[in-house]
Amino acid sequence: MRHKASELIYKFIKILPIIIIIVGIVVGFQFKDISVADIVNYTPENPFLAACILIGLYALKSISIIFPLIVLNISAGMLFSPFWAIMVNIIGSFVVSAIPYYIGRFMGRSIAMKVMRKHKKFDDMTKMPIVQNPWFYSYFLRVISILPGDLVSMLLGSIKLKFMPYILGSLLGIFPGMLAATFMGTAISDPTSPEFIIALVGTVLLSVVSYLIYHKWKKKH
Repeated sequence: MRHKASELIYKFIKILPIIIIIVGIVVGFQFKDISVADIVNYTPENPFLAACILIGLYALKSISIIFPLIVLNISAGMLFSPFWAIMVNIIGSFVVSAIPYYIGRFMGRSIAMKVMRKHKKFDDMTKMPIVQNPWFYSYFLRVISILPGDLVSMLLGSIKLKFMPYILGSLLGIFPGMLAATFMGTAISDPTSPEFIIALVGTVLLSVVSYLIYHKWKKKH
C-alpha cells in the first residue's frame, strides 16, 4: 500500500507543472483582454498593495502565456514614480523569468518540448549551442523578442541551464524594452510630451531591431 501511495504521489508531482500551466492558462483567459486602464483603475491606492498586486499579475502572466508583458510595464509607470516603477518592473521581470524556468526544470526536456511543439521557431532555438554560452544566449533570446518569453524560460529550465547566467542574461535582455515601456507609462497622461514620444519610438525601434537581429542570425546559421 505504501509503495502504491508513493508511486501515486510521484506521478502527481511529475504532472504538477502541467496542471499549474493549465490552471494558469484558464485563469489567464479571464485576463486576456486586460488593459492598462483596467489595472490602474482596480489597483489599491496603497503603494505597497499596488506593487504586490502588480507582481502577482507578473506571476500569473508567467504561467498563463496570455497577456503581453508591456501592459504590466506601462501600468507600473502609471502607478508609481519612475524610480519605484522601474524597481517594481525589475522584480516583476525576475518573477516572470524565474517561475517558468523552474517549471521547465521540474518537467524535464521531453515534456517541455511537447508543450512547445506548436511553436515552429523553437526548432531554431534547439539548434543553438546554448549550454556553451548560457549568459549570452539567455540575453540574445530576450533581445530578439520573437519567441514567447515564458516558453523560452521553460525550455532553458528544462535543459537545466545554470540559473545565475540564465537570470542575469534574461534580465539584461528584458531591461531596454521594460525601461522604454515604463517611461511610456509615466508620461502617458501627455502623449504629446517628448518623454512619451521618445519612449514610444524606443519601443518600436526595439521591436524592429529584434526582428532584424533574429533574421540576420537565422540567415547566418
